[in-house]
Amino acid sequence: MIYECMMIAFIISMKYHRNAYLMVKCEKCLG
Repeated sequence: MIYECMMIAFIISMKYHRNAYLMVKCEKCLG
């Protein structure tokens, strides 16, 4: 589950080039 979240966040980060967004995405997934 955590791996899936990280992969999704990574893909989004690569698309938008926003590391901050990746952090928020993973933080939400992890709770």
